[in-house]
Amino acid sequence: MSYIKMIHIIIGIIFTFTGCLEYPIYKEKTGISEQNISCLKIITLEDSDLIIARKYLKASENCKYELVLTPHIIHDCQNPQVKSLGSDIDGYVSLKLYSGNRSIFRSQTDFKGEDHSSHLERLLEDFILLDEVKEIKR
Repeated sequence: MSYIKMIHIIIGIIFTFTGCLEYPIYKEKTGISEQNISCLKIITLEDSDLIIARKYLKASENCKYELVLTPHIIHDCQNPQVKSLGSDIDGYVSLKLYSGNRSIFRSQTDFKGEDHSSHLERLLEDFILLDEVKEIKR
């Protein structure tokens, strides 16, 4: 095997294992820059998601700011079009921050595979970089 062919194979393997593992994070700020967040109530249906969130954020039950963490698993979806056409992703994880009943920030990322936890961690790591939430970071 020639040296050039070996390099092409190695590059191909690298692209195979790194090319599609990380989906982008989509973000929308609709009012968070006007806020300085000093407390946060974390809402999720998954106990494991709450444990992950508490690694990054200080939580409080009595707060007007609510962070809603939601995994969406597509193979659980009953939509006939999704079932017949398939999907390039297995789901997405969303993070939504509310002040009262008004959304002030949201982000989400798609994922492939069964476990959404590492993708939730990526969202939280990105979220704590916001200047407005520096008081509630761990």
